[in-house]
This record gives sequence, C-alpha cells and structure tokens, in this order.
Amino acid sequence: MTQPAISQKLKRLEAEFGASLLARSGKRIELTKAGKLLYEESRKIFNAYQGLRSRLKSLAGVVQGTLKIATIYSIGLYELNPCLKHFLKKFPAVDLDVSFSHSPKIYQDLLERRIEIGFVAYPKEHSRLKILPFKNDNLILVTPPRHPLARHKQIKINKISGFEFIGFKKDIPTRVALDKIFKKYHVEAKVKLEFDNIETVKQAVEIGAGISILPSVTVKKEIDHGLLKGVHFSNVRLPRPLAAIIRRTEPLSPPAENFIKELGSAQTQTKPLDAR
Repeated sequence: MTQPAISQKLKRLEAEFGASLLARSGKRIELTKAGKLLYEESRKIFNAYQGLRSRLKSLAGVVQGTLKIATIYSIGLYELNPCLKHFLKKFPAVDLDVSFSHSPKIYQDLLERRIEIGFVAYPKEHSRLKILPFKNDNLILVTPPRHPLARHKQIKINKISGFEFIGFKKDIPTRVALDKIFKKYHVEAKVKLEFDNIETVKQAVEIGAGISILPSVTVKKEIDHGLLKGVHFSNVRLPRPLAAIIRRTEPLSPPAENFIKELGSAQTQTKPLDAR
C-alpha cells in the first residue's frame, strides 16, 4: 500500500471516530490516546474473530488458526524444539508464531492478550494466570576445561566463593533464585560479567572469563565436545522449574489446547499438562 493510500485511510478513520489517532513531533510519529485505544480494541476484535474461526473449523475436525507463543531463550532452544516439530507435523494447518522474550514481557504479553501461551522458568503466581508445570531442569556448575574446579566431579557450593563468576542480570528469574541460594549457603560470588541470556554466558565461560551455574541441558553439547566442564554440587540440589502459563479465565483456542496436550505427552517423565 502506498503512503498516500495509508494517509487517506487514516483520515477516514479519524473522521469516523472524531479523534486524532496519530501525533507528529518532528520526524517522530506516535499513537495518541485515542489511537492506542483503537489499536488495542481492534486487536481484541481480530483475536476474537481468529478464535471463533478456529473453533468453527475444529467442529469439522480441522485444527487450524494462529497460535502465538512466547518463550524464554533456554526453553525455546533446548526444550520446545522437539514438541514444535511434532506439533507442526500433526497439525500442518496451524500457523505457529513463536517469539523469544524475557519473563517480565511474557507475563505482560499474556495479560494484554498478545500471546496465548508463555514459557518461563521459576513461574510466578498471578490471579489472572494459570501455571502448568511441565519439567524441572537441573542447574550445575560450568567451568572452562582448565579451571581449578574442573577436575572435580562434585564440590560443595560454597567452594565457588572467590572465583570470578559469570551471571545473569539481576532481573532474570534464574539469577534471583541463585542469589537466594548463595545467601543461604554463604557463597560470596565474585560477579565479573552479567548477561541476559544463556548463550552469551556460555560463550564467556568458554573463553575463560569465569565460571557459571547453568541448566545442564543447555551445556550438554559443549561438555560432550570438551569445550566446557560440568561439576555437580554435593550438598545442594538446584532444580529449575519450567512451566507454561496461560490466562486463567479464558478457554484455549483449538491450536493452543492441542499444543498443551502434545507438550504434556512429550514429557515422558512427568504427568501430562492439564489446562482445564
């Protein structure tokens, strides 16, 4: 669509609703309060239409429609891939939209109906959201191959005190959980660098910048190839709970309902998820 055509449609909308929808300041263009309201309500109408269309199709035995999912990086990269592939093979008519995000935004996007399912670690209770636990990761110490702690199979967690540590940023749930563990076991972590995702933390450990504590599933490949060493803790277990989260009072669309079922079936060591 050309710029003149867009401008013309915008003028028609503003005339119809009797309000300015865009505010211009120099080169910047922003939605006005009326524009934001129109956008949010239009998105709700569009989502409702898509949901209705999907449910009507499901009556005929066809699962189709758009399913929007947001996940933190570690779950998306290491936990969901097999389920995503199996789901798309089983339900090829579903348009699957998966985005990578951070936990606070995932909760916000769920509450604002931008997504239908979110995946987070250390899920937080919320009156409008329902938590569907599906797996626990195990956190382990990760070191460069030549690090003094790399020769151990197990150590007590306070033995990492004084070593340079590569951590997550303070608002990341795994960092929040580790800070509590460090306080409980009197660990004095010498935090050298902080990042917001596991991949960057791994790379920093690989080049010898320090040690870290990461989910074992995320470092299995690097450990197998000798790029990193994994060390378990002898005096504490560090499970990292993972969960899907959905809106509590709204029925799931057929694609979302079937995705939750497939996810539950894929977890052979845990009970299937129940989104009822």
